[in-house]
Amino acid sequence: MIRGMRPIISKCFEIVVLLLLISAPAFALGSGESSECPPKSDAVQATVPIPAPEGQTLRFYALGDTGRADAGQAAVAETMARFQTDFAAAFVLLLGDNFYPRGVRSSGDPQWKSKFEQMYDSSRLLLPFYAVLGNHDYRRNEKAQIEYSRINPQSRWKMPARYYSFSHRLSDGTGIDFFGIDSNTLEDDPSQLTWLESALESSSAEWKIVFTHHVLYNYGHYGNDQKLINGLENSLIRGGVDLYLSGHEHQLQILKSEFGISYMTSGAGSRPRKAGCGENTVYAAGLPGFLAFEIARTQLTTYVVLADRGVDFVYTILK
Repeated sequence: MIRGMRPIISKCFEIVVLLLLISAPAFALGSGESSECPPKSDAVQATVPIPAPEGQTLRFYALGDTGRADAGQAAVAETMARFQTDFAAAFVLLLGDNFYPRGVRSSGDPQWKSKFEQMYDSSRLLLPFYAVLGNHDYRRNEKAQIEYSRINPQSRWKMPARYYSFSHRLSDGTGIDFFGIDSNTLEDDPSQLTWLESALESSSAEWKIVFTHHVLYNYGHYGNDQKLINGLENSLIRGGVDLYLSGHEHQLQILKSEFGISYMTSGAGSRPRKAGCGENTVYAAGLPGFLAFEIARTQLTTYVVLADRGVDFVYTILK
């Protein structure tokens, strides 16, 4: 259903898992060279839990910086479509910069077909794409991306507003709440932050996930966004957010938790840049791909999926 600083760190710890697939040629383990920050020495081997018990987990994808209609976007889209055959995700989070280089002109812009509807094969990816706005989307008519949802309710594209939330509940009663926000206007729009703080406070979900375009922390091209940290981080901490997902940096990156919040970047949806790493890096790769997630009551597992290579790394957070 779409709705328009004291973390308990001791209840959450993390383990890093390196994936080893023995009998899945289409999605074999990538070479270790794909990550500019090699997996930690305490990594252990694991397998992807396919299929999952129905209703006991939630699976979804996250990717950003997609809309180029080029070979890079096509490779990521095809990899996701193939991966979906077994993974069976429920939806996709689109993390902004949905249409390069300057957004769309209108809800009838031809880019809707070339960079979204036709790019993500509807016969294999027939699932909702919950989108937020990126900085490039603001260069023309950002409101058209909201309008497209309204006038095309049958479309997979879902952006009911600049910021919004939706919920999912597992068969065991576990609640998972998602909060999509517009990081482009957060500094100049105090009503959005008020909405987010109120929504987080009223949520009783076991898992709270914020998804948006701009990073807070990252070792990439742009680095940390200090203005966004100053304006948003305390609200995330007080609100009990477990995961902050962003794009903007054209890479795949997983950082160690800060104040109980895991920061992950999935901005390699079309044209990646070289990834950097630092003391808090768990994984970083400047290669095209996306992140896949599986959530159960007591754990959240992230799969790094590289275009044309498959799953390269797995990271699990235990609650």
